[in-house]
Amino acid sequence: MRTLYFQTKTDKQYGLELTDGVITQFHFQTASTMQVGDLVSGKIHDIDPRLQAAFISIGNETAYLPLKKENHYVKGMKMILTVTKNATGQKRMTVSDQVEWPSEHLVYFPYENTVKISSKIPTEQAREINDWLTSELEGNEGVLVRTKAQDLSKHELLDSFDQLKREWKSIEQLAEKKQGLLKRSSNRLKVLLQDQPEYFDRIVCDDVGFADELRNQYPTAPVQFDAHFYTHRPFTLKELSEKLTERRVKLKSGAELVIDRTEALTVIDVNSARSSSHQRKGELYLRVNQEAAQRAIDEIAIRKISGIILIDFINLKDKQHQEQIVNILRNQIKATKLQAQVVGFTKLGLMELTVKREAESVYDFFSHEIPETQSNHLFMNSQLEDALLMFQTERVEIIETVVQPTVYLDVSQQLKKLHKKHGFTFSLYIRQDSTLQNPFQLYKIGDADWLTEKRQAEGKSVDKLF
Repeated sequence: MRTLYFQTKTDKQYGLELTDGVITQFHFQTASTMQVGDLVSGKIHDIDPRLQAAFISIGNETAYLPLKKENHYVKGMKMILTVTKNATGQKRMTVSDQVEWPSEHLVYFPYENTVKISSKIPTEQAREINDWLTSELEGNEGVLVRTKAQDLSKHELLDSFDQLKREWKSIEQLAEKKQGLLKRSSNRLKVLLQDQPEYFDRIVCDDVGFADELRNQYPTAPVQFDAHFYTHRPFTLKELSEKLTERRVKLKSGAELVIDRTEALTVIDVNSARSSSHQRKGELYLRVNQEAAQRAIDEIAIRKISGIILIDFINLKDKQHQEQIVNILRNQIKATKLQAQVVGFTKLGLMELTVKREAESVYDFFSHEIPETQSNHLFMNSQLEDALLMFQTERVEIIETVVQPTVYLDVSQQLKKLHKKHGFTFSLYIRQDSTLQNPFQLYKIGDADWLTEKRQAEGKSVDKLF
């Protein structure tokens, strides 16, 4: 049974694939956060000639722009840029001044004077297309012609080019009015549907608009909107966070993987301490290592772990056994489409892998590695939104929100924003409690009069927020 769950109404959005109840794929994005490929607008805040870099103010963020020796940039200059790397840890988001505006047949380059034509288009036709488009180019603009464009007439091709230019003009006008995200590059969640979406038994969505979008794009896919998604889904956001970032991962054999991350690398230790078997040690270790190799790659793929990864297998000294493990790793990397390379065994007997970073990890997504994450605004906001949507689905009439005094104002403001965004049908009361262990706690209440009378009797103040 293969089921896909799409949660897209919240700021923390994800697509979750379950195969017979086991998580087999997890793709995610944060709606309010810029991602690789996005078009953004900003203003040059500072230029550092020593670093050959400019620092760009983009909304509430400052991005890093590497500069060429020859450039015409000055402080205060407005720019349209492409995100090339997300911010990680102490590193700023990286942007590029090479921007493009694509369509099915053409790619428009507003700042690059060039005409590039697919090598798959016949030479004579390519020359003709080149002549048509060259006469239309103005200033420093350019264009790339995709293979599909060979099926267009001259009129259709030039119309397509003019349409791209008009769309880009709208983007430039928008950039004059705002700093920040101009255009999302793509919806990462749809990656789950690229290969034969009809093979899923169910595709469940929390948003009717997104469900309609998927039905139009994938007519054969079994897409359905679930009005009670937040009570029917297999995991809450908090449960997903705990499950996908847990340090110890149990294997069917009884052994386990222990996943530890540092700033420089990730270490996966194969631990057989809990593996119970009457096999000889050599056979047992090989069997556990084989299972661990496959599961390690699955975890790396699901968690989006990148960089240098070391795997410490159990007593893996036999050359023939090592080759078996290498083959399992390579086959599983191919199956998961992971951009990874098996480097080989080090002198100390550790398996070394390198994985290309293509997106943020689940640890970044869930703010898992920030010690103060429990009071981190983004984490708190996501937890609030997720919990309140679940109560909305249950048609709860009254909710009491209890918060720590230090986050009272932040939570109050966020609750009002979420109410404006989702139009909650319940009434919400809020009060402070300095003894609370977590930043906030939500309670379902049956009667408003009972609540106010009880809190007054306890000498506690409670306010109705909406």
